[in-house]
Amino acid sequence: MPINNFLPFKTPIKLYVAKAENAVHLSFRLSDSATFNEKISITHMNMVVKEWNNGGFVGIETWMGKLWWELRTCGPRPEQIPADFVAISFKNWNFRLTVEFMEELVKEYKKQLAGTLHLDTLNDILAADGIEFVGAEDDNPKDEEDKRPAPLPPMSPYQHPKDDFHDLMDESQNVDPVLDSPADEVIEFVDPALDSPAEEIAQPLAFNKDTGAITLS
Repeated sequence: MPINNFLPFKTPIKLYVAKAENAVHLSFRLSDSATFNEKISITHMNMVVKEWNNGGFVGIETWMGKLWWELRTCGPRPEQIPADFVAISFKNWNFRLTVEFMEELVKEYKKQLAGTLHLDTLNDILAADGIEFVGAEDDNPKDEEDKRPAPLPPMSPYQHPKDDFHDLMDESQNVDPVLDSPADEVIEFVDPALDSPAEEIAQPLAFNKDTGAITLS
């Protein structure tokens, strides 16, 4: 353990893949006691991994601003001393990495990308490095599941969907929807021409034997 329990930053760059955000969080070391954080999309990080030693990731607009991440074989002008290092430039920052470290960084990135790093695990890892990261508060799939309504009980194969509705009706209110009155209610038939019950239209008849005529009595 370091003297006075001081834990220095030693790694030039640490990365943390957050698949749910399509993001890679990068922690750049400034000194034993200071780092700063940036993030880049997984899409752009894949391009960096593919191109850093194959022409370079040069001047592409990212979440970090315009970014250069490339292998250099010589130093800056005018001397241009032969060299072999990886240069990273964005905003007002410039970093140099050894090729060996860059290769290890690529391996770590691919390892995390192939795994399943949950946001809570990411926060735990960052906290161990003294870094605070606040993710989206509502991105927890479990919380969304808790908000979902409980599923309905399975329906019997012999049960018609409308049965549930009829079960809720009071049997005493069994109403014929057409007549809007109890189905067992007796409806008296009325002859519309006479505006009186049909049974009242019958009258006695008289038969004349001599003439054979039938008349109303």
